[in-house]
Amino acid sequence: MPYVTVDLDMGEIDDDDLVQACKKRGLTIIPGSKGSTEDLTQVVERASLSCRDRPDMPQELKDLFWKVHDRAMP
Repeated sequence: MPYVTVDLDMGEIDDDDLVQACKKRGLTIIPGSKGSTEDLTQVVERASLSCRDRPDMPQELKDLFWKVHDRAMP
């Protein structure tokens, strides 16, 4: 099977077009951080710490923290 290599400057792609392409692929868009994964990591860290000692935390939240933070909740 032949392959093609393409150099692409992401700065030249319109944000709205990129969002639509991601949505078509089933990806979740989290607005506000302009691509900074550090901001998202901090938000998830604070959320996981605030939920850590809640014995009534739903399993769905535990699963979410596992997926996005790679950390199991007790």
